[in-house]
Amino acid sequence: MKSLFGLLLLLAVSLKALAQQLDTTAAPAVTAAAPADSGAYVANRFVSFIPGKLELLDGRVIKGYMPVTTMYPGLDFEFIYYLSHPGRNPKPVKQEVRMQDVKRMTAGTHHLEPMRLPGEKVKIMAERFVNGPVEVFLQADQKSVPIIVPLPSATLMSGIPYTKSHFFVRRDGVLTQVDRGMFYMQMSQYLAAYPELAKRIAHAEKGYHYKDLLRLVSSYNQFMANLKSPVRSVD
Repeated sequence: MKSLFGLLLLLAVSLKALAQQLDTTAAPAVTAAAPADSGAYVANRFVSFIPGKLELLDGRVIKGYMPVTTMYPGLDFEFIYYLSHPGRNPKPVKQEVRMQDVKRMTAGTHHLEPMRLPGEKVKIMAERFVNGPVEVFLQADQKSVPIIVPLPSATLMSGIPYTKSHFFVRRDGVLTQVDRGMFYMQMSQYLAAYPELAKRIAHAEKGYHYKDLLRLVSSYNQFMANLKSPVRSVD
């Protein structure tokens, strides 16, 4: 079932399109773009449509303008996209897609995937914030996020600002949801190949909590990369 937010988003986009059709003298909508997301179309304060591609489980790859929420990372509703710029006149037809049919979606610098856990129905798409031997995906509940999504670098430094967040980690193709209540035990074991990091997590030291996961996994990935780097001898 679509969330209330998803329905409101679809309604807002539809009303905007209707207004443009009624005003025949209106100029095409002005596009706004962040430096990293060239060509982004800001539909409203909740969502932007950014050039990207949609990869489906049946092997199809669709290029177009994909939705990225601007108030929180990830999607928790069936979404729409456009095959061409949404600001053109006449406005292109909305395309709908079922989340369970999606393999992955990229939009500018954003990479999102449906979180497929064994035995569970696909309910959300989370955004990848950390890439490497261990990937980290994040989706946050919009009801608790009254701020703009921070840049990944800022999030790594300060911790996530979302009180209702959902973390997922993936290693060797295996996706695991991070259990907030079991965080210290779960992640100290998951990152045990970096003993010092695992120890600090297990002891719940300052800066080694659930909200710090993006930075912790980034440190783990760097540690693993350093282990694999050849040691140069000094003459």
